[in-house]
Amino acid sequence: QHQLLTRYDDWAMVAASAERVGSRFKRGNPLRNIEHALTPLRPVIDDTFAKFYPELQQFVAAREPAQFAVLKDCTAATKSLP
Repeated sequence: QHQLLTRYDDWAMVAASAERVGSRFKRGNPLRNIEHALTPLRPVIDDTFAKFYPELQQFVAAREPAQFAVLKDCTAATKSLP
């Protein structure tokens, strides 16, 4: 429906999402400008996600076959990442 995972093929969206989560704190946003901290970790984040995503697909396919089609679309989108 919303294909939220496909939005994360844009690295700027990852940092922007973290900043949006941080904006929910009442005493300032500790995740403001988080991109500076995340960027050096990007290879680790990318590798971890690449290992996790197939497990997520299996989990969803076993429980929600109709939703699995959405994950397959996201996989196609992420394979085009650098």
